[in-house]
Amino acid sequence: QRQGDPKKSMPVFKTAGVDSADVVVTAHATNMNSIGWVIYDSAKKNGLEMVISGEGTHFHGFADKVIGLKAALHAMSGNPIVAVA
Repeated sequence: QRQGDPKKSMPVFKTAGVDSADVVVTAHATNMNSIGWVIYDSAKKNGLEMVISGEGTHFHGFADKVIGLKAALHAMSGNPIVAVA
């Protein structure tokens, strides 16, 4: 039977205020340099905290994005309203 690799996981980037925010935007970006910082800057410009999953991975499919969302949700300690970008 196939086993998962414990050395591989979905990376999550959080802004500093995520844990106390009322509203948090989540997104999936495999390359922060190409699109991740654009999403991040847009959220911060509008006063929103951000959690981005997937940096440095090749996880592009729908299931990967769902797992990234789950990883993002688990990375938050509060109970904010979550907007998925």
